Amino acid sequence: MNCRKLFCLMLLLVMGCSGGDEGSTKHRETYPASGVVTMNGTPVGGVSILLRLKTDDISASAVSSKDGSFQLTTYEENDGAVEGEYDIVVYKNDSKKPSESADSKEVDTVSESNITIPVKYTIFEQSGLTTTITPEGSNTIELALESK
Repeated sequence: MNCRKLFCLMLLLVMGCSGGDEGSTKHRETYPASGVVTMNGTPVGGVSILLRLKTDDISASAVSSKDGSFQLTTYEENDGAVEGEYDIVVYKNDSKKPSESADSKEVDTVSESNITIPVKYTIFEQSGLTTTITPEGSNTIELALESK
C-alpha cells in the first residue's frame, strides 16, 4: 500500500509540474529583424520571405515592399524573429508554391514585376539562403537572388 501511495504522489507531482494552463501558448522572445530582397541587384517587391528555425518548429515571415525591404513577423506584426539559425525561402504570393521534389531548373514567373524567380529559392533544402538572429546586433538580412 505504501508503494501505491508513493506512485499516486509521484503522479500528482508530475501532473502538477506539467505547466497547467492548457491551451495557452508561451511565446519565445523575439528580436527586431529586417532586410532587403534583390534579384540580380534589383530590389524585388511583393514576394514572401519565410524563415524556418533549424532547431525548433518556429517560423518568421514577411512580404517585401516595392523597394525590396521587409520586416519579419513571428507572433505579432513586425515583432521580429526568435534567436537562432534559420533556413530561408522566397516565393511570389500569387504563384503556386512548387513541391519539394520540383526540378530546380524550372522557374516561377513573377507576372506582376516581370521577374523570374528560380524554383530553388522556394525550397528550403535547395535555396542556400540562411541567417542567424541574435539578441544583439542589427539582424539585417540581405537576400541577393540570382536568376541563373
